[in-house]
Amino acid sequence: MHMAERENKKSKEGFSYEWNVFNDIDPEFEKQLLDYYINPFNSSFFKNKFGLDAGCGNGRFLNIISKYGARMIGIDFSASVKTAYKNTKQINTVYIAQADLHMLPFKEGIFDFIYSIGVLHHLANAKNGFIALSKYLKPGGVFILWVYFPIQRHGINMLLYVVYSKFVNQLRHITTKMPYGLLLRISTLAAFFERYVFHLPYKIFRNFTILKRILSKMPFSYNANVKFKSLVGVWFDRLFVPVTHKIEKCEVETWFKAAKFKKYQLSDPWRGRAYGVK
Repeated sequence: MHMAERENKKSKEGFSYEWNVFNDIDPEFEKQLLDYYINPFNSSFFKNKFGLDAGCGNGRFLNIISKYGARMIGIDFSASVKTAYKNTKQINTVYIAQADLHMLPFKEGIFDFIYSIGVLHHLANAKNGFIALSKYLKPGGVFILWVYFPIQRHGINMLLYVVYSKFVNQLRHITTKMPYGLLLRISTLAAFFERYVFHLPYKIFRNFTILKRILSKMPFSYNANVKFKSLVGVWFDRLFVPVTHKIEKCEVETWFKAAKFKKYQLSDPWRGRAYGVK
């Protein structure tokens, strides 16, 4: 078995395990979706549209987007589709399919929008994955994406993120080879450290005017309000996936150009968020 095949098999097994364990829908996900992942789009954009969630995991975003009035199909290549189905089976406008995003079982040009959040950077070739998905957009359809991006911070925040990034990268040499049960315990310890070293001070002092601006830029404050179980899931996701790329802004621009989007916009400063109109 080639390395790429082994990595793909490992990713498939790991995501199946992850979304089976972390199977609940955290209320904080909606705020994160609107404030960060799909900004500048809001809930009104999705009304009466037909969309695709490319890499739906446990179905957390399908619940939200369907609530805004969209008909949705969620796809994932792992067995997480079982969890996604359980989390969305009460919604008659959501359908789940297990499929590889490179070879979807749909006609091309049928979706009003596609979003892929936290998925493409785990592919061996993220650009090919993006181009493959883009074929399923209607003319005028919108592709919304979010990917991991290189650190772009300044001052003390840059130092903290650099230290964190180097630490996680070194740790991944070990954790990507661990049994999932052991990795789950390590992820729990990491989440405990993050919650009480970073989140707790942030929550205590964030309402003080003098400190608010500083604390809002603290590492990891983004996840300060998610449930502890969800935070453990974030760490598990960081540590088990065999393939993780940090995607530069200029690289994402080449994706939109190669897929012949008539216009596109990338977040500035670059935070891994972009959208384009087919």
